[in-house]
Order: sequence, then C-alpha cells, then structure tokens
Amino acid sequence: MNIFSKVFVKAILIVMGISGIYFLSSFFVFLPKVQEDAVKLEESLGKAQLSKISLVVDRMVEEIEVYKNTALETSKNELRSITDIAFHTIERYYSESQPDSVKQQLESQSNKLKKHLDKLNRSEKNKKTKKQIREIATSFISMYTFYKNGKFQIVKKRSNGSYTYQNFKTGKVETVGYSFYYSPLNIQIATEYSLNEIRKENQEKVVKYLKTLKYGKDNYFYAYNKDNKLISHPYLQGTKITDIKDIKDMFLLLQARKKLKNGEVFHRYWWKKQNSDKKFEKLVYIKDFPQWNWTIVTGVYIDEMKKEVERKKTALVERVREILKETVIGKTGYPYILNSKGDMVIHPSQEFEGKNVSTFKIPGTQTKLFYELVKSEEKTGKLYYKWNKPTDSKNYTYDKVSWTAYNEYFDWYIVASAYLDEINETSISLISYMLYVALIILFVTILFGVTLIRKLTNPIEALSQKAKEVEKGDLTVRCNITSKDEIGTLSLQFNKMLDRIEDDINRLDEKVNEKVSEIREKDQIIFNQSKLASMGEMIGNIAHQWRQPLNSLSLIVQVLKTKIEENPSQKEDLKKHFDNADAMIGQMSTTIDDFRNFFKENKEKRKFKPIELINKIKSIVTTQLESNLISLEIEDLTEQEIYGSMGEVEQVVINIINNAKDKILEEREKDTTKKHYIKINLYEDTSNIIIDIEDSGGGIQSNIIEKIFEPYFTTKFKSNGTGIGLYMSKTIIEKHMNGKLTVKNGQNGAIFTLLIPFNKKS
Repeated sequence: MNIFSKVFVKAILIVMGISGIYFLSSFFVFLPKVQEDAVKLEESLGKAQLSKISLVVDRMVEEIEVYKNTALETSKNELRSITDIAFHTIERYYSESQPDSVKQQLESQSNKLKKHLDKLNRSEKNKKTKKQIREIATSFISMYTFYKNGKFQIVKKRSNGSYTYQNFKTGKVETVGYSFYYSPLNIQIATEYSLNEIRKENQEKVVKYLKTLKYGKDNYFYAYNKDNKLISHPYLQGTKITDIKDIKDMFLLLQARKKLKNGEVFHRYWWKKQNSDKKFEKLVYIKDFPQWNWTIVTGVYIDEMKKEVERKKTALVERVREILKETVIGKTGYPYILNSKGDMVIHPSQEFEGKNVSTFKIPGTQTKLFYELVKSEEKTGKLYYKWNKPTDSKNYTYDKVSWTAYNEYFDWYIVASAYLDEINETSISLISYMLYVALIILFVTILFGVTLIRKLTNPIEALSQKAKEVEKGDLTVRCNITSKDEIGTLSLQFNKMLDRIEDDINRLDEKVNEKVSEIREKDQIIFNQSKLASMGEMIGNIAHQWRQPLNSLSLIVQVLKTKIEENPSQKEDLKKHFDNADAMIGQMSTTIDDFRNFFKENKEKRKFKPIELINKIKSIVTTQLESNLISLEIEDLTEQEIYGSMGEVEQVVINIINNAKDKILEEREKDTTKKHYIKINLYEDTSNIIIDIEDSGGGIQSNIIEKIFEPYFTTKFKSNGTGIGLYMSKTIIEKHMNGKLTVKNGQNGAIFTLLIPFNKKS
C-alpha cells in the first residue's frame, strides 16, 4: 500500500498546519497580551457573567412581550399555515380524480400492459401456437389490475386512445376509458374507470386524513358539506352545524359563513374542551373547498395564550436559577438576584434564598450592602467592599467586587460578585499554564495525528481497492478489516452484501430448477393416477383444487421472467414472487398429501390455534381473491386450541373459500358494481371452536341446499366441478374431527359453520 496516499498526505498537512498556527499564535501574540490584560480579563469575565444573565432575562422578557403583543396574529398565521398544509393534501386528492389525470394513468397502465404482452409474445411464439398465446394473454389481461377496481378486458374493435362518457343531463364526464389495438395477437383491449368512484374513494381518504390531523393539546380539524352536515369531527360527526349552539346560545358557524371573503374567514365562539364541561373562547379559521362544496375548520383556545405567558415567566425564573447555579466567577465568586424590597430571589445558598437582606451591613462601616449595590447600579455599576468567603464564612476580611444590573420588568437587581485575590491569582497562573500546554499540544498533536491518520487511512484505502476489484466483476474478494468502528461495520456489510449477491444468484438457479422439477414430478403422478379408474373421483377433485394455483403460478413465472429481463438486480421483488410460487406449490403438495392420507386411520395430529390455520390459508388465497376483487375479512375471538390434523381442516376451509369465490364470480356477471367479500369469524362456546365462513355470492337455492354435501352432487358444469369437495369436507370434520359441518343462507350469501370440539384428543 502506498504510504504517501493522497488522503494521508492531506490529513498530515492539515494537522501540522493547525498545530503550527496554534503554537506561533500562543507564543508571539496571545501570551504577551494575556500578561498585560489578565486582571482586566478577569474583571471582564465577571461583567460578562452579569451581562450573560441580564441578556438571558432581557431576551426572555422580550419573548414574553412579543408573545403577548402578537399571540393572536401569530395564532391566525399558524392556523392559516396549518390549514394550507391540509389543503395541499386535499387538492392533491381532488386533482387525482380529474379526467385528465385519470386519462394519464390509464394510458400509462396501458403502455405497461403492452410491454408485458410484447415480452409474453416473444417468449412463447416459438413454443406455442398463436391461439395458445392468445389464451395465456387473455388470462393475464383479466388479472392485470390497478387502482382499487381498475382492470382491462378484451373488447370489439374500436378507436384507439382515450375516450369519455358524459352525463347527458349535466354534460359532465362520468367515465374515462382508454383503448388500444394489440396487433401481434389481433385483439382490442380497453379499460374504464368511474370518476365518481375515484372521487368518493379520495373523499374517504381526506376524511380519514383530517381525523389524524391534531396539534397542541386540544386542537383538531373538522369539516362540513353544503348540507351543513359534519363529515369529519372527533365526536360530532354526522351532526348538522345548524343544530349546534355555543355558550351564548348562538349558532356556531352561520354568522361566520356570512363573513366569508375569498373563501376564508376567522371567527370566535365559546366551546368546551374534550373531557371537560367548562367552555372557553376559541379562535377558528374557516376555509371553503368549493370543488367538493366542503368547508374546513380548525382553531385554538385563546386561554392557552394567557397561560403561556405565566408559563414563560415561571420558566424564565427556573432557567436563570439553573444558570446561576452553574456560574462561578474566579474560584469561589458567584452571582445572585435581589428585588427592590431587598428580598433574595435567587442565591446559591439556601440559607439566604427567600430572605430579606436589606438590613445586612458592610463590615467596618454603618452602610447597608443592599442600598450600596442599588447606588452603584445607578452610577458606575461596580462596588468594592469586604466580605466573607464560602470557605471561611465567619471572617469578613476578603476584598470583593460586585457588578450590578437592574431589570425593570421583574424589578430585579442582578449581581455578579468575585474576590480580588482570586482574580490576580488566576491571571498569573494562566500565563504559565497556557505556554506549557501549547508546547505539549504541539508535539502530542503532531505525533498522535500521524499515527491516527495512518490507522484511519489504511482500512479506507484497502476497502477502496476491494471495491475496484468488485467493479471489475470479481465477486470472490472479501475485506478482512475487523475494527469495531464505522469502517469495520462498512467492511462487514461489504462482505455480507457480496455473500448475499452470490447466494441469491445460486439460490435463484436452484429454486427455478427445483420448482420446475417438482411440477414435472407431480404432473407425472397425476398422469399415472389418471389410469386408475377407482381413483377417478379423487383426480377430479385434485384438478378442481389445482386449477387456480396453476394459473396463478403461470402468471408468477411470466412476471418473474419479465422482472429478470427488466432489472436482474431487483432481488427483493424476485424473492416476493418466489415466495408466492412456494406458497402455491406447497398448497398443491398439501392437496396431494391430504387426499393420499384421507382414508388412512393414523394421521399426524397436534394442537393448534384456529387463527394459526386461518393465517396460513390467508397467505395462500389472498392474491387469488384480490385479483378477483374479493376482500377477505377475519375476526378472531377465541384463545382455545383444536386437536387434530391441521392439514385436513385447512383443506376444508380452502375448499369452502374456493366454492365461495366461484359463486361470487357467477353473481358478479349479474351485477358488476356490487362489492364482494368473504368473512371468517372464529369464536367458541362452552366446548367447541366455531368457524363461520360467510360470502356475498347470493346464497344457495333452497331446493338444493340439503343436497350439497352428497357425493358427486354439483351445481357447476362438469368441466368445472366433480361434486366431491363438500362431501369430503363434511367427512373430514364429522368423522375425523368428531365435529359438525353445516350450511345456511345469510343476508347476502351462504354461511358454512364448522363446529369442532376443542382441546380433546379423539
């Protein structure tokens, strides 16, 4: 390593330059001047301490006066500024719901979809027919979503680009769409989004946002609409402002609305604070948001300003007290404060603080110290006299000097006192000490600086060299710096980063090969089982269970290829897709194991909590449900445990969820605007765990609800169902778990109830 590296040379020159300047300045300039002005310096120090304390008091007094004079105007400016911050967010949400903004989003999403289709077409055109590629693309398009409900669909031929639908009565744009023709697959693709839905969604976000905006102790935002209804308020939401009166029996905001100028106004009224029945005067700022016919209001309680003045005064006294405690003049000198009555306001000794000292006389004279201090403040500000020392309290023979300043606001006499012998002693010792220290610092600084800089620059240069080797493509290099500082941490993280890069590259290849191998192996098992006529029903059920995961896995692999082509460095994003693929393949494997073990008497059983099972299922089905715009809602109200085969119960719940999803998709063809959900509620009675699974799929026809648990009974087309899923689910719960599986129709759909005895080995 080059001992004369640029970093090392620069650092050495800086250290030597600073040390040389310090020594020369001390020897030729500073020390002679100190010897001449040492006594003056000590006296100036005493005055400086007095000035420091007086300055602190004066500044605090100024702050109090400024606060008193400008508090109201300041509050108005603060309210306006805080409201402007809130309006910035509201206007952003409003802008996002406008047609031009939505058009840009739809066009941007369409361009992204085009790129995905191009990559799909390039990767598959030499492997599959054009018809097969079109089928894959169709499936991909149907699952490509954005916004909350935005999705694409294949439509008949139409013009390309943005388009809108207007309300014939109002002439306003209500729907924005975008269409484009994808020539490689000869398909027309379009997407549409309702501006009304975007506006409602963004208004809901604004209401939630306003509820989170709180500042100070009791200050908050609220808003009401054109109907004078409070749409956001901590405890009066939904109430009309025309029904609310203040302490003077006046309607709160009706008069203020008459005074609105340029959409804003300040207003006062009396209102109680939260958790208090007492009412206080309040200053509020009202501002209209005409785009949505909303009015936003926020305010502060004026009584807090008066309390703040008293708090500032109290804080000032305590701050000065702390400063005086920490201030020493010379070795034993000290500052203190008296008022015009001679009362000791602040003193280092508790013996004097709070007492009246106006009668204390200067030893050897008949004059009173307090009045002499007052006179000196009016003349020179300095007083010489004899007094005792803290270390010799009974001997009043020490020469002392005091500097006095008067503060009219508090009616204080601020005094700083010092002993003359300490002032002279300090000046003599200071000169010798500074010369001695200057020499030592010069040599020690240079020696220590060279050693330290060399130690610091060596690992930096080593790390820099390793980084250059990595830049050339060598990922096998490692740093051996083990220091317990930031450089050592940087070296450790540098090595870990290289380890992760190598591991991720190797793991990526292994996982791809492993998952492809597992899929091929399971495909072969299914093919062999299809030859057994006695297992026909089971094959049908496995196909039913695997259909959706295989489609999802195909999409994940496709997205994975796209991600690798776009940016191979997105490790975290790739890991997320691999985890999703792992979960789906794991579920497919579980399906095989569950059906293989179904007729065995000895199955692995253990205790587990229902929420553990539901969370596992949630991680598997969430993506599939969200892609179909179905929300999954879970409520856990039990701490009891189930004893049995967790995999079997998991298979039952997933089967019911999949059936609910299919029924919801059928229902959506009738009404595309309705929002759909699947709810899972976990609770208990005296001896059973109860799992309710409710959907919004419209329910089961009354003439077939009694038959759905019969084997081979299905309401689906034969290509979509075997009719054995619910039969096997009922068998698992009632024969294997000694429980009960029932179904009934709820308000919006079917409700399946699993009743399982808890904490019992059956």
